[in-house]
Amino acid sequence: MIPRAPAPWRSVVLFAMALGFVTSASARMLVRQSVPASSDSVPGIASVYLPRDYDGTTNRYPVLVLLHGLGGSEEDWRLVGAIEARLDRAIATGVLPPLIAVMPEGKNGYWVDWPQVGGRSNGTAGRGKPDGLRRFGTLVDPMVTQWVDLQFRTNGVRAIAGVSMGGFGALSIALRNPLMWSAALSFSGALFTAAPTGKVVYWAAFGTPGLGQTGFPLQNPLHLARFGQADAIPIWLDCGQDDAPKFTRGLHRLAEVLTRRGSPHVAKLRPGGHTWAVWNSAFDDAMPWLGEQLRMATLRRTGPY
Repeated sequence: MIPRAPAPWRSVVLFAMALGFVTSASARMLVRQSVPASSDSVPGIASVYLPRDYDGTTNRYPVLVLLHGLGGSEEDWRLVGAIEARLDRAIATGVLPPLIAVMPEGKNGYWVDWPQVGGRSNGTAGRGKPDGLRRFGTLVDPMVTQWVDLQFRTNGVRAIAGVSMGGFGALSIALRNPLMWSAALSFSGALFTAAPTGKVVYWAAFGTPGLGQTGFPLQNPLHLARFGQADAIPIWLDCGQDDAPKFTRGLHRLAEVLTRRGSPHVAKLRPGGHTWAVWNSAFDDAMPWLGEQLRMATLRRTGPY
């Protein structure tokens, strides 16, 4: 379960929702925007960070997609991750190029398209709709990414990052469509070495144990990396060294595969456990690397930055 924002901050968000956006001297945060939903049962909500010069120029910008963890929401990157202030500083000091960041709401869907489960799941039976088709992967790619391209001035360069469940999702989404992404970052990602069975949410996202989970390898970053899907996309792996073994073990296993294949990556363990303090430190550490990936991808796509 992901640590949530303290209650007093939630009143700030409600006030911001009433206004429609939060302003700062250097950037603009559009909160809880309505985005296309991938199915009737998947929320179409996201928050968007726009850089300081967005309204005063005609520039186009790379996009960073940020995914939350299990038990969290799109609010977490703003309220616990303080993402607006941290991106402001990184852009102002040249660590990152000016960019657009989007934080979609993914509930507890593991950022994958759920399998159809027995024809009777999710309360849709008997209403002429396919049951169990909660498309949390499709929500990000292509629904949210296409929406961002239509609504804002983007330059076609994209990176994706996530914490815990979102770390799994960031790698799973990127490695299933590696030509679309210029970098992928996983902070304490739930990088399973085998199909998980220990929670009901795993059954919903990946299918019931046994034959029902035959599609899991096609969503599992470790399996995708073994078959070369990570060979052309830079990856940053990070985790607290005191985190649960399933998180540190997943990082080690994936790093071993990436090293064996010669896939570009960084893998780090740092002090701490499964907390936002660790993830904020990791994200700050990764930002110079991310900035380099975004600048190089922009050069390849559009010429001098």
